[in-house]
This record gives sequence, C-alpha cells and structure tokens, in this order.
Amino acid sequence: MPDFLHQFFVRESRDRQDQTLINQDQDKDIDELKSRLDEISQQLAMAVRAHALQYIESLQKAHPSLHLEITTADTLIEKQAQSKKSKKSTSHTYFRFQIIGRDNLLSFRSAGGLLEYFSLPIQARPNTQKQDPSQIATFANEYGSRYKGCFNYVDLGEGFVWRFDKGQELDAEQAKHIIQALIDELVVAESRHHAQSHSQTSHGGNSLQDLAAAPDPDRANLLFRLVNQEEVLKMSLARDLHDSVIADLMMLKRYLSGDKALSTEETIEIIDETLVQLRDLVNSYSPRQLQEWGLRVGLQDLLDRLGRRTGIATSMIIKGEMPLFPESVTLHIFRIVQEALNNAEKHARAAHIDLEIKVDRETATNQDGDLDRVLITVEDDGEGFELEQDRVGSGADSLHHFGMGGMQERVELIKCFYPCHFAIESSIKQGTRVTLQIQKRRV
Repeated sequence: MPDFLHQFFVRESRDRQDQTLINQDQDKDIDELKSRLDEISQQLAMAVRAHALQYIESLQKAHPSLHLEITTADTLIEKQAQSKKSKKSTSHTYFRFQIIGRDNLLSFRSAGGLLEYFSLPIQARPNTQKQDPSQIATFANEYGSRYKGCFNYVDLGEGFVWRFDKGQELDAEQAKHIIQALIDELVVAESRHHAQSHSQTSHGGNSLQDLAAAPDPDRANLLFRLVNQEEVLKMSLARDLHDSVIADLMMLKRYLSGDKALSTEETIEIIDETLVQLRDLVNSYSPRQLQEWGLRVGLQDLLDRLGRRTGIATSMIIKGEMPLFPESVTLHIFRIVQEALNNAEKHARAAHIDLEIKVDRETATNQDGDLDRVLITVEDDGEGFELEQDRVGSGADSLHHFGMGGMQERVELIKCFYPCHFAIESSIKQGTRVTLQIQKRRV
C-alpha cells in the first residue's frame, strides 16, 4: 500500500534547496513565488486526501456500516471585496475537498503555502456543484470554533519547512496522526448517530426513559453514565464556586458594608485572591493547556499545579511516541489522571506522586496497521487503603470509594472506541497505583 504522505515529505526534503534558491533570488517575480507556494500546498492537500481515503477504507473494512465519504478535490476561485486603494476586485484560488459523515464534515482548503482544516455541521456543507466560482458566500461558515488547525509552509531563512499550529515542524507520521484523529472524531459522531437511530427505530421514542427501557442494558447504562457525569460536573462546579469564590465575595461585602473600612490595598488583595481561585476553577473544568497544546502538555500542567499548590514532589516520564486520540477520548484520559491526582492529594498524604506514560508499538504483520499500547500509571507513596479484590474493574457501582466511580465510568466510555483496561492497586502504608491501558491501531 503506497504511503502518500511519506512520499510527499521525501520529495519536499529533496526539493528544499530549490525552494531556497527561489527565496534568495530577489529578482524573481512575486507571482512566480506565489504560484510555487500554491503548487506545494496543493500537493500536500492531495497527499492528505489520499491518506485519508486509505484510512477511511480501512475503517469501513472493519465496520461495513460506517458512513463516511470523501469528495473529489476542486480548485475554486473565490472573489473578495473591492480594494479601496486599487478600486479593483481581487480573487483567491483555493484547492478544496471534504470528508463527510452523516452529521458533520471536515473541510480542507489549501493555498499560498497553507493547508487549513475545519469541522462543520452537515447543514453548513459548502455547495460547490455548478456554482458561479465568484460566489464566496458558500464558504462563509468556516470561522471561529469550527477552525481545527493548519499546516503552514514557512521560510526559516535556509529554506521553507512545513509546520503545524504552534510552530512544531511537521513530518509524515505527525501528519498521519493528525488526519486520523480528525477522522476518528467523525467516526465518534457517526457512532452516536447510529446508536440514537437504532434506539429510536427499535423502541419508538427518543427520551432517556425510552432508551433506558431498551432491552440492551449496556446501551442504557452508557447513556445514564453520560448524563450522570454531566450532573456530577455541575454539582461539583456549584460546590467549588460556593466554597471559594462566593464565600470570598460575601466576606468582601461584609467588610465593605461594616464599620471598619478596608484600605485600597486590602480590597485589591481580596479581589486578586478571588481572581486566582476563578482562574484555577476555569482551568480545572475547561483545561486550556489540554485544548491548545494536547494531552502531554495538559498532564504536565496538572502535575505542576499540584506541586505548587501542595509542595508534593511530582515527576512525569514519557517513554515512546504518544499517539493522537479523538478529542473526547483525550478528555476522558485527562479526567481519569486528574481524579487519580486529586485522590492522592486529598487522601494519600503522599510525599511523591509519579506519572508515567509508556507507549509500546507492535509492528503489524498484515495490512491492519501497527498497534500502539499506551500504559498510563499514576503512583504515590502515601497511606494507601484496603482494596477489596472484587472492586477493581467490576463496574462503576463498586468503585465509588474515593470518587473512583467516575474514573471507571470514563473507562467504559473510552471502551466505545478502543480496547481499554483499568486497574487500582493499593494496600495500607504501601501507596496506591492507578493504571490505564489503551490499545490504538495505526494505519
């Protein structure tokens, strides 16, 4: 099976000297350079599309009912507003294709050394068939939160290099992982659609009560876990706001309305403390580092914050190359580690907490793709506790001790996408170890 992205980056590396010469020749026409950048970004887009097609075919081979399609690639001229200086209309050419599921689609566009990708609801699908190429309105829905990222061809002075999002250099393997993770997100949405359609068709309704009454207890349990996690999160947020921010604001109100007036410095100090608490809460419930930089940086930020807050010594070791997961799975992994760290902080009286992520890759002997085994371990040297043998891995209802029920529920949700195993080991005075193992196959 041809490796289109690998072939592209081999050619790109070989041609880098030519790109340097183009860049250094000041007499070169700017249109020629622009044409070269359009050409190289279109070549990458074609390689991405070819790899995406291979990956989709492999998924559909394993899951014949999976509904994903990829459009042909089109070059479209999009007319822009009239320039006040030149009083002339300008236009830009984009090379485009889409990957389409039932409810959502991925839209890719390339031009001028840039390949951008967006996630859109299916209702916002651009209609490019037999349209006037000057009509740009059909693409006005690519904005804001729908933007997922980009690959950017940048000049480093010694030639152009492909980078992605935050400036990291891009290679074939990274490009594959990013594209596959984007497609995995469509598969997640497709799975939800299939489950909902099946439940509504089979049982004549779409309420939670109807779904819970379905003869498939696993599906009903999964739905209740999802709802339960949302309710637990709301209650936890309300409790944290009440115990910290609201309490501080009420105290400030009493001071300001009392006989003894606060100085400006004292008022600012209370407000600063409240702002710190708010920022910590926002980061805890919607981790910015995880959203912007990914799982590795998000977990390191968790450890750093815990160390600064408690004085507990922490360490993080990563062995091997971490695969990319869909956003929903990444969040579940993050929350499981976060809960394990919270338990160690609140109950263990630990001096050290260690987080280790080990990735072992098993080379495929067929066309199924290599298998990544990701083992995540959170271990502390604290007090430990007696753990009944039948508690570990036996379901959410038996693991509510120390808030571990939520961890097990997230494990069950991860199992919707990948084989997964969760375990807790602990004994009195011997510390606690929490392990999460996930298997993810590469293409």
